[in-house]
Amino acid sequence: MNAPTSAQSRRAVTAAVDRHGRKPLLIACCIAFILVPYPLFTYLASGNATFGMLIAIQILFALLISMFSGAGPAAIAEIRGLDGRHLDAEGNRVRRAGVTN
Repeated sequence: MNAPTSAQSRRAVTAAVDRHGRKPLLIACCIAFILVPYPLFTYLASGNATFGMLIAIQILFALLISMFSGAGPAAIAEIRGLDGRHLDAEGNRVRRAGVTN
């Protein structure tokens, strides 16, 4: 059996987000970031970890980060609303490029 490609993984995550929404995915990633690191780093610090396990742990963290990073910006844009997306660096509303209220 071949390992899934990046495109296949993306399609699987996209299907899960479409089915369940962004919020459950973000909450699951946050919970995983709270629960997963301590046991994995404890295992790595024990000295019994093989190179293959180190690579597998790196892939797991990369998947968690990519799942959170994929849904996070869209969720923030939904929370802020349309008006919040059109602010310049100082927080002034922008009507069009370079023109502020």
